[in-house]
Amino acid sequence: MANPEHLKILKRGFEDWNKWRKEHPDIRPDLSSADLRGADLSDAFLIDADLSDADLSDASLSGANLFRAVLSGADLTDADLTDADLSYAYLYFAIFGNICLGDADFQYAKLLDTIFYNVNLKKAKNLDTCNHLGPSSVDYLTLQKSWPLPDKFLRGVGFPDNWIEYLPSLLMQPLQYYSFFISYCHTDEGFAELIHDSLQGKGIRCWKYTKDMPVGEEIRPTIYDSIFRLHDKLLLIVSEHSIKSEWVKDEVEAAFDKEKELEGKKAIIPLNIDKSYLETNVAWVVKLRQRRFADFTDWKNHDKFQEAFKELLKWLKTDQT
Repeated sequence: MANPEHLKILKRGFEDWNKWRKEHPDIRPDLSSADLRGADLSDAFLIDADLSDADLSDASLSGANLFRAVLSGADLTDADLTDADLSYAYLYFAIFGNICLGDADFQYAKLLDTIFYNVNLKKAKNLDTCNHLGPSSVDYLTLQKSWPLPDKFLRGVGFPDNWIEYLPSLLMQPLQYYSFFISYCHTDEGFAELIHDSLQGKGIRCWKYTKDMPVGEEIRPTIYDSIFRLHDKLLLIVSEHSIKSEWVKDEVEAAFDKEKELEGKKAIIPLNIDKSYLETNVAWVVKLRQRRFADFTDWKNHDKFQEAFKELLKWLKTDQT
């Protein structure tokens, strides 16, 4: 537990704290397990301080000197460590979540089961010198925001060499579009083939499988697995034929279920190739009528198709769907 006197001085502000530290250089501050949520510790002189298991979430530690400080088990979620000196600090089991680390110095910092999530490490200094006593956790958002990261740091936190080899190709070219499964009835194969080839031609990942074909029952679960595990959205071709399809109905209902997990985001993008969706009383179609449809009614006309496809591309961009 934190020393009450030390904690009291710290809460008076960094000027009083820094003055006390200079007057008592032999005292090692004990701030272990302290509740310092939202505290302003900017420019604080915290060399050798014991901050193990402290709650530093939302705290401002910008410019703080944490040289050789013990931050094992500390929660630094949403904290600001811009320009902080973390050199030789003990960061075992510490949580760096959604944190500001611009120009923070990690020279010879000690890591073990340290957690980095949704963190931009791009401007952090001396990551390649960190001392890794075991693996740590680095999430995809951190990789995406921080790329490129030193290979030595990646190996230290536990990434195998074959992953490190492929990370550049995964992170240097972020996808602009979601991936799509095209749901349609076999009667609409002509349009499905055209939209599939047109999307592929624009580098948009999509996959299709003809519905209502005489396939074995064992294939159906595999198709559903491909839709809802491997693809982000369902590109639904709505026509008088697909409205009658039981397979299309099942896929749409499964996509509705998926949307419940997406916090308001839509998993279905409907494309109509006739006006039957405006006239039917089929439940899933009635529900979809509340949404925007991409109108391909005149898809057999080349110019009309290109015009509608251009609008669809704008819609399919990740930041617009």
